[in-house]
Amino acid sequence: MLWLYSAPPMTDRPSAPVSVLVLTYNEALNIEHCLRSVAGWCREIHVVDSGSTDATLDIVRAYTDHVYTHEYVDHRSQLTWAFEQVPFSTEWILLLDADNAISSPLQADITRALSHDDQAVNGFYLAHQYYFRGKPIRGFKPWSLRLLRKGTFEIDQSELVDFRIVVRGRVGYLPGVMTEQNRKEDDLDFWIDKHQTFSSRLAAEEVLRRSGYLDWSFRPKLLGSHDERIVWLKSRWYTMPLKRPAVTVLRVPLHLQAGLPRWCKRLCVPLPPGVLVPAPGGYQDGRHLPRDRARRLLARRSRTRAWPRRRAV
Repeated sequence: MLWLYSAPPMTDRPSAPVSVLVLTYNEALNIEHCLRSVAGWCREIHVVDSGSTDATLDIVRAYTDHVYTHEYVDHRSQLTWAFEQVPFSTEWILLLDADNAISSPLQADITRALSHDDQAVNGFYLAHQYYFRGKPIRGFKPWSLRLLRKGTFEIDQSELVDFRIVVRGRVGYLPGVMTEQNRKEDDLDFWIDKHQTFSSRLAAEEVLRRSGYLDWSFRPKLLGSHDERIVWLKSRWYTMPLKRPAVTVLRVPLHLQAGLPRWCKRLCVPLPPGVLVPAPGGYQDGRHLPRDRARRLLARRSRTRAWPRRRAV
């Protein structure tokens, strides 16, 4: 892995030797914000549309003449077609969704990284900040592999829900932020329908992977790249027995027990089944531990030297 640190802010926004690729379909609410973030900075912009019926193409043609149309089946096949058919004039390609935008610090990071081109590095992960209804979401997709050297990567054909890119060679990480804010998700009906579709595809993918009909395109590694680590965690999840909680017994430290119900309430989720918290003489199910009692136990613990240790039944 290669880590690059942010460059000083650039005020003149010099052109970077990068071709931007964007996939669109009825993205009138998002596309202008995306294209405005790269216009005048990248070498060229290519847009592959799949039959938009709103004002998407009118907005796109104000920024670029490189517009193509291809019928959409799924994301992986659409990207495969685009990388094979679009005539990119630069060695580096920046892949964006219509709801993505590139920050000025990230522009500076990319410009600097490509000006000191390391031939051993064929891709870069970008820091990814997701927004939902105008507010940032923490812990969701912290990195995305989006800056790619032409001819050194391929699209993972085993993904049914999202897309994943497999790079031959080393990858680096750029700390400048790429944002994702789908303004169509301000309509909760759209958001629910979208995730119902994703959940159905994800369920089908899990069945295929558990049955051995679908395999990963690269070796999962806990200490590998971001995607290798995610795949490693998914592969462990798929090997767990069905109808059994992922965490059967989790002993919560005493200094955290009072805050656990509060955080579960804030996240609008119940305490997981099998989570045990300290109680006199041992541990008990945290779902049946009122918050005021947790505070009393915490105060009692501060007056005693040690808590009796017994195994949970």
